[in-house]
Amino acid sequence: MSLIVSTLIAVLQQGTWLEADYQSCACDGMEIERVLPSGARADCLSETYAIEVESYSDWAEGIGQSLHYSAQSGLLPALILFCETAEEQCFKEDLRLRETIAAFGLPIAVFDVSEFNCSPPHDIE
Repeated sequence: MSLIVSTLIAVLQQGTWLEADYQSCACDGMEIERVLPSGARADCLSETYAIEVESYSDWAEGIGQSLHYSAQSGLLPALILFCETAEEQCFKEDLRLRETIAAFGLPIAVFDVSEFNCSPPHDIE
């Protein structure tokens, strides 16, 4: 599924979702809110990744957080992103994110929340 289509689905499904809803859904089966030695709380940890769940508009902050979680946990850094604005804006933010990761050779894995088959936890009317 293309990023544009998956982002559109996430926008249409968003309704009253909060970041915590995306975290709960995308991190299902992972360790959530683990306190790291620095006192920071990793959104979720898998066997491979230290993950920050963030909106596309806050990707730059997410880079720093995922790198910090990685340094503290010894796991690879990753972002799970969700769209809370217009599809076109999320697409632009995704391009900026990927350009930055490539320019500096950052080892950050990037996932869209739609890859986790999340369903809205609230009724959308």
